[in-house]
Amino acid sequence: MPDRVVVFIDYENVYWGAREAFHPGAQVSGRMGHIDPVRLAKVIVGKSLTLRHLEATRIYRGMPSPSLDPRGYRAWRARTARWEKSEATVVARMLRYPSIWPNPAPGKRPHEKGIDVALALDVIDHAHRGAYDVAIIVSTDTDLLPTIEMLQRMRATTGKPRVEVAAWDAAVGYSPRLRIPGSNVWCHWLHEADYRQVQDLTDYTR
Repeated sequence: MPDRVVVFIDYENVYWGAREAFHPGAQVSGRMGHIDPVRLAKVIVGKSLTLRHLEATRIYRGMPSPSLDPRGYRAWRARTARWEKSEATVVARMLRYPSIWPNPAPGKRPHEKGIDVALALDVIDHAHRGAYDVAIIVSTDTDLLPTIEMLQRMRATTGKPRVEVAAWDAAVGYSPRLRIPGSNVWCHWLHEADYRQVQDLTDYTR
């Protein structure tokens, strides 16, 4: 029997990581860095050396406010609808906006709140329910390290589940990934060719 795999994607972290790895420079279009999460999950599972089945793709992302940013919300809704049509599950939390919006101070922009917690809780909840044999966390957010450590303790006690991570492998410079000191957490390195395969250049604002 193939191992059941659930891929948990921290979307904004993946997006900004792709921009840093493959689109350096200040004048890069905002569309650069966006990806199709389901295609990405399939690429990751396809890299595995053992027999595996992609059980589910779960995406975690902040949601623009329909009242404060209606254009951004419409684009977010259109993109999300495409993901859900591909049978992905999207977990969203409203973005937190600067106090003066839409004219914030320089460098201030809406930011996510609680996305890492939602992802972490889901990973553990699905593990306790036996929903997967392998969890692959696609993020470099170190707030998720305790989640990985908990899954490792579960595996040491019960023999399952297995936890792995995935990260962009930049051609030049440092490529961050989630690490546990003294522990070997398998990382699926995603190269530029993988990124080009899953890149999504669709303009969802239209």
